[in-house]
Amino acid sequence: MIGKYIEYSIALACVHRDSNPLPLLPFLLRGHYEFGQYVYDLPVSTEISVKGGKGIWGMPKHQASLDFRAGDETVSSQYDLDGQLAAYVEIAVPRRLHVPLAVGASNYCQFRGMLMKSTVYFRGRAGVAFGGGAKGRFEIGDHPRLAPLKGLGMAAKPVFTVYFPDAHGVLDDHSESWFLGLDRTPDHPPEGMESVIGLGLGQQWPPPPTAPH
Repeated sequence: MIGKYIEYSIALACVHRDSNPLPLLPFLLRGHYEFGQYVYDLPVSTEISVKGGKGIWGMPKHQASLDFRAGDETVSSQYDLDGQLAAYVEIAVPRRLHVPLAVGASNYCQFRGMLMKSTVYFRGRAGVAFGGGAKGRFEIGDHPRLAPLKGLGMAAKPVFTVYFPDAHGVLDDHSESWFLGLDRTPDHPPEGMESVIGLGLGQQWPPPPTAPH
């Protein structure tokens, strides 16, 4: 049993195609464009989740200090690493939760010198807000792990927000992978199974995050 844990996914929307489709079109035609997310970072609160997620599906999991706070007006989650703020996200709770969603999406991750793909399906009732009704913020801290994302200069205002107060999801046991081509010899070999084999099955959470944001 993996047990209860928090998972904090930081990802970029992507498609697995050679062409460049029109913006938002892959979101509407997800099956055709193999729409999904490239998972850049995936901290979790337990060691056993790291061992399974990275060892089986190649997800970039590692243990970190996380929390999840659900209030009447806002929902937030913070991610600290090495005592520093890595990321903080907060959205306004939509007034109504009435949109039934049943979707599938692909996760693309880099591990063992390969691009690894897994698929997740989930359903639930969600609150969705677009444009001016979407209120939220995503703050990236100064930890070097997320420095490349901070350098992208993301917009301060979200295009849309989605809130699932309760959802049911299934991670498919089917996976695919492709070897990654490199333009040059890397300075260090890609991370491999040596980062997983020595892990235990611990379910203890680190202390909650405390870095200011």
